[in-house]
Amino acid sequence: MTSAKKAPKKVKPVETEFGEAELVQEVWSAMETQAQENPAVALLHERMEGNLTLVGLTGGIACGKSTVSVILREMGLPVIDADQIARDVTRPGSPAYADVVREFGEAILGNGRMIDREKLGALVFEDDEKRRRLEAITHPAIFRAIAQEVAKLRRERNPKTVVVDAALLFESGLADCMDKNVVVTVSDDLQLKRLMDRDRLDENAARLRIASQMPSAEKAEKAHLLIDNSGTLEETRGTVRALFSSV
Repeated sequence: MTSAKKAPKKVKPVETEFGEAELVQEVWSAMETQAQENPAVALLHERMEGNLTLVGLTGGIACGKSTVSVILREMGLPVIDADQIARDVTRPGSPAYADVVREFGEAILGNGRMIDREKLGALVFEDDEKRRRLEAITHPAIFRAIAQEVAKLRRERNPKTVVVDAALLFESGLADCMDKNVVVTVSDDLQLKRLMDRDRLDENAARLRIASQMPSAEKAEKAHLLIDNSGTLEETRGTVRALFSSV
């Protein structure tokens, strides 16, 4: 006599709830992985992990961006100088230095085999393709160095706000990694006069320098906040203090 086979017991599937915490962790893990390869993601990762506000600061040539940076440092806010970082990442011995020299030749080198920024600038000043090739080499290195500086500030000072001072804030795409972007402005006539006085340029040369950059009006349209630097130093200092007390 054969016994009937018992039907296999049905196993009730276990329901797994994938909630907000799990989603955040998945996104976080993905960002950590991407940050190793993508400098822009690395910067975003540092911003989120530190729960801090990143503020981009820029302005047209001779509009007073550097003056505002000094005032912010006086207020005790940490300011990362992206333009200095751009110089540092192209020093001899760095990967970006080797790539720039390989791309543009040793004619761009000056004393001590340092990259002569004026010689390099003359090559890319009016050549969009060469400028794009230069940016493709330097921008990832700059982004990564800024992310590393933000991480260092988090470890040492744990600030609520970090300012990134960058002449090419919008042009480089760095603005997309910021929480807010601030543009320092003056009138066109005052910008021209200040540039001529500061760099001892004639009017034509000064206008060419201004025309080589993104127009100040376009930067202002992209900004979250504006600082008018047309008045006295004390007036600008008051504007900056009032603005950043709420940032």
